[in-house]
Amino acid sequence: MNALKLIITKSCRSDFALSDPLIKRIEKDPFFELKILQLIPANFIESYKLTEQLIDEFKPDLIVIIGDRIEVFGCGICALFKNIETVHLGAGITNNISTFDDLIRHSLTLFSSIQLCEDRESAKVVQSLFNSIKVGLRANSYIIGNPYIDEDLPELDFSLVPKEDYDLVLINPTTLIKDNITIKQERIHIVIGKNPDPSIFYDGMHCPTYNNLPRSQFLGLMKNCKRFISNSSSIYYECPLYLRPEQIIKVGLRNSNRSSNFEEMKKYPNTANRIITILKEWWLKNEKKV
Repeated sequence: MNALKLIITKSCRSDFALSDPLIKRIEKDPFFELKILQLIPANFIESYKLTEQLIDEFKPDLIVIIGDRIEVFGCGICALFKNIETVHLGAGITNNISTFDDLIRHSLTLFSSIQLCEDRESAKVVQSLFNSIKVGLRANSYIIGNPYIDEDLPELDFSLVPKEDYDLVLINPTTLIKDNITIKQERIHIVIGKNPDPSIFYDGMHCPTYNNLPRSQFLGLMKNCKRFISNSSSIYYECPLYLRPEQIIKVGLRNSNRSSNFEEMKKYPNTANRIITILKEWWLKNEKKV
C-alpha cells in the first residue's frame, strides 16, 4: 500500500493549536507522507499560489484545511480547482453571519470530502448545509472534539505575569463591518497583538503590549489575569480551562452568536489520534480511486 500523501495547512497563531497536535503525530507515522503548507496570513492570492505550487510538486492525495480565514479559503479554492480532495477541520462552527467568516467556513465545508466537527451542534450545521444545496452532495462528517484541549497543552510559563492585578486583552478585528469596542480600564491591561488582519487600535490604553507570544506564556498570563477581555475563539476553548465564567468578558460583534460547548468537547479526548484514524480509514477506502 502506498503512503497517503497529505498536506496540512498552517495559517496564523490562532490556528497553530489546531494543527500542531495533528502534525506532531503524523510526522511519526509511516502511514503518511506529509508536507506542511505555511500560508500567508490575510493574503488570499499568495496563499493560492503557494498551494498551487505545492500541489504541482508534491501531488497530494488529501489536504487538511483549518478554520475560516481568508488565506485558508485561497488554499481551499485552489484544491477545488486542482481536483484535490480536502478535509475541513472546524466545520460547522457558527460565528456571526454579518462577517464573512461564516461564509468562508461554510464554503470550505461544502468543498470538502471529510468534515471534522467539534460537537453535535457543529455537525447539525454541516448536515443542514448539505441538505440545503440539493445537488447530490452528501455530508461525511465526524464529531471529534477539538485539538485546542487535546493532551498537548504546554507547561505554563509565568515569566511575564506582573505583581499587580491585571486584565488580559486580545481583540481581533471584525471582517467587513465596523465594530467599535470600548473597554473600561479598571486595572492595568496586558494586550496581546491581534491576528495579522487589517488594523485595530487600542485608543487611550497605556499598557504592556506583546505582538505575539508562545502559547505557554499566553496561557500563563491567562491563568493569572483578573479578567480576559476578548472577541477571540480563546474564550470558548482555552479560557474554560483556567478561568471562571465571570472572568471571561466577551466583547464586540465577532463570535457574538457563538455558544460554548466546552463540556461536550471534553467528551472527545485524543482528538488528533481520532483524526488520524479517520484519515487512515478514508485512504483504505479510496486509495485506488485517487
